[in-house]
Amino acid sequence: MKMNFKHITILFILLSFSCKNSEANKPILYIEEKEIETPIITDEFKLKFLNDILSNKNDSLLFPIEKEPYINYWPYKYNGNRNDIRLNVIVGKDANFVEYLDFIFKEKDTTYISNQLKSNKNLKISNLSKFGHKSIDWNTIWYFDKNNKRVNIVSEDSIKRLYSEIKTSDQINLSKLVFNKKLDKAHISINYYVRHTKEVLYTKENGRWKAEKVLIHLMN
Repeated sequence: MKMNFKHITILFILLSFSCKNSEANKPILYIEEKEIETPIITDEFKLKFLNDILSNKNDSLLFPIEKEPYINYWPYKYNGNRNDIRLNVIVGKDANFVEYLDFIFKEKDTTYISNQLKSNKNLKISNLSKFGHKSIDWNTIWYFDKNNKRVNIVSEDSIKRLYSEIKTSDQINLSKLVFNKKLDKAHISINYYVRHTKEVLYTKENGRWKAEKVLIHLMN
């Protein structure tokens, strides 16, 4: 399928060493053409977007109750399934999650979208703290071993205190953050601590992000 690439010439300089040659070693120059997908969406760009929308405390989609919840980000494990009737209804035919986003963005480039979902697993939501938000990365609290048994990284008392704080201030789980190529539309999944999940389309107008529409709404 059609991709948007930027050609970049990369120079590799290797030094040739020879024990048999007494002459000064001369660099050998290799030139390789590589194609790099554009626009490149960095983690800093993603965090800036999250800060922008989280700074709007009047956004009832993000803050239906508490205004200072803990922010968590769950990487989405895309498996290509086309058995979600909600997506099929929106697209008008059987569609997986990437095809659904491609339909919403009208990009006709599913690889660009799927690559974003893959890169999100490296997003460090804890870096939101530099913007003044309370964030939590459960991967730093515990993990599950090969037998699916939970192994705590911090003490049980620390986990209990954290649960107590979350019970007071609540928690937002964010996921499925994907942008279009013009970087003026963004999709994100918002789960407000076991109450409801919304798939939301944000658009950028006059330099500001705002929620355009709720694409899918699930009550838990």
